[in-house]
Amino acid sequence: MNNSNPNTMRDDLCEFIKDFNEDLDSLELLLFFGRHPNARFNQRAVIHSTSLRRFEEIRSLKNLVDKGLVSAQTENGTTLYSLTLDCSSREKILGLRDIDQSQWQTIVDKLIQNLETA
Repeated sequence: MNNSNPNTMRDDLCEFIKDFNEDLDSLELLLFFGRHPNARFNQRAVIHSTSLRRFEEIRSLKNLVDKGLVSAQTENGTTLYSLTLDCSSREKILGLRDIDQSQWQTIVDKLIQNLETA
């Protein structure tokens, strides 16, 4: 990360992640698309590339498309998914790649704790 303290995250990333407080599946998909920002995938490829089950993945993909964070285009009868071209959203999603493993663990722990207390 580009912070002076390696244990802190950019404020905009923190706020962005909070939007997924109850949706770890969508956050996992965003991380996947952030790692492959210029690629397009069919649904089967996304399922095999994440730890999500089919139902969770379909729901999460629809959620991300509805939010404008993932684009869906149909070509020859096949829907292909890719990271949004919207610069503001794309920058935040690409920023997820810079979060180190210990920061991810802290984020996931807090999100799970919030789910358990909700």
